[in-house]
Amino acid sequence: MAALQNLFVPRARIATFDVTLRIEDLNNVPPLNGLFYAKWKCQTHGGSSPRVPVVNREVLWSHAVRQAVDIPIGRDGVLAPCELRIAIRQVS
Repeated sequence: MAALQNLFVPRARIATFDVTLRIEDLNNVPPLNGLFYAKWKCQTHGGSSPRVPVVNREVLWSHAVRQAVDIPIGRDGVLAPCELRIAIRQVS
C-alpha cells in the first residue's frame, strides 16, 4: 500500500539522494567451489556485482555502484523509509 502512495506524491515532496553502495568482500567463506555475487535492490533500482571465485576463504569484489534514489517526504516532514536489500548468491 505504501508503494501506491509514493506514486502520487507531488514532485515538491520528493528528495533525491546520490547513493553510493560499495560492496567490498566476504570473509570466512567455507572452502567451496563456484562463483559468488552480490545482488542488491533499493526501491525500483537494483543490480548485481561481478561473479568472483573464493580465494583463501575470501571473496573480494571492491564493487561500487552510484545511483540517484528518490525518497518521498511525508506530510509530517519526515523521509519515508527506503529499504536496501543485499543478498549473496553462489553460482555452481
